[in-house]
Amino acid sequence: MKKAIVIILLGILIVGAVVGFVINNNESKQIMFQATLYQSPFCGCCGKYTKYLEDNGVNVTVVKSEEVFNIKNELGIPEELWSCHTILINGKIVEGHVPFKTILQFLQSPESQNYRGIAIPGMPQGLPGMPGKLESYTVYLFNETKIIEWI
Repeated sequence: MKKAIVIILLGILIVGAVVGFVINNNESKQIMFQATLYQSPFCGCCGKYTKYLEDNGVNVTVVKSEEVFNIKNELGIPEELWSCHTILINGKIVEGHVPFKTILQFLQSPESQNYRGIAIPGMPQGLPGMPGKLESYTVYLFNETKIIEWI
């Protein structure tokens, strides 16, 4: 009888430990930001980038539109900075496959007050959502009248 009670108690402890582990792991992926990602319905890498953002605590609403270039124009993104998708996050624009740490750096920097967004033009290989060996890339800050290299 004592052996059965010990086995039951051990079972309860093990189940409790597993449940606690699962709960703690789920809590570590708290939502940090809400974002809207605009993409062409035909883009394959945008889904991979969306998953990357979600894995970093961003709740992403995806808007697939054949008018994605018109959306970029309406938002005032200079054409030379365009990539395959556009993200609105915390009132700022993120254009392209920008690494999450760079998004955080921008959103937390005083410079973000003077700029509408950041961009990595084109689709450099090796960035989040893009296959291949990492290519060199430049991150730009932009507003209505100015584009500058940032990092």
